[in-house]
This record gives sequence, structure tokens and C-alpha cells, in this order.
Amino acid sequence: MLPAFAEKAPQAAVPAAAAAAAQRLTEQQRPAGTSNLFVAWETLTHAGNPH
Repeated sequence: MLPAFAEKAPQAAVPAAAAAAAQRLTEQQRPAGTSNLFVAWETLTHAGNPH
């Protein structure tokens, strides 16, 4: 048995509509395309060991 202070607090459930709205907002604000700096870094750091 756990001491009273160690009991987990109940987790608040996120409504499905709120989660879907957050997903849409994230996808709308995410930049499109590739980052040339990231591609260049990957090439420099993984040239000898491709994914």
C-alpha cells in the first residue's frame, strides 16, 4: 500500500475534439518543405553511414 502522498493524482482527460483541433493547428503552422541546413548536416555527419 502506498502512503497518501505517493498516490497519483487523477489525470485530466483531453477531449477528442480538443486533441483534433491541436493537431490541425500544429499541421497548419508547420513549415513545409525541407530544411537545406538539416539536409547538409545529415550529409556531413552520416556520409559514411547512410540510414
